[in-house]
Amino acid sequence: MQSTDLGRFGPTTLNGITPVQICPAPASGFKREVVGIATTNLDTLSVTPILQFDVSGTKTEIDRSPLLTPGATDKTMASVNNPHHLTGTTDSLYMKLAAAITTNNPTVMVYFKETTDDA
Repeated sequence: MQSTDLGRFGPTTLNGITPVQICPAPASGFKREVVGIATTNLDTLSVTPILQFDVSGTKTEIDRSPLLTPGATDKTMASVNNPHHLTGTTDSLYMKLAAAITTNNPTVMVYFKETTDDA
């Protein structure tokens, strides 16, 4: 039998061009389906968030937000129709910016579904 739990991580504050973990790997026996990522720009200048998939410490860029103006929120990096799947205990999501910030780092909220096969 399969069970599903809904959850969220955040808000997580980004750190300029340094990658920050926004969604950790699922525990053993679980799978995590990221169905929403909301990035809000708190800086005074426009920023470009970069989403990275991490497997055992190796990060790969998988998405870039459109240029995000001050005060704006982007929700295009994940959705129910375009989820990101974390299937192993070494899979996680990170985010960084394409350039350094000037005053305030953006924040990120991650929404997910977690499933497991119950014995």
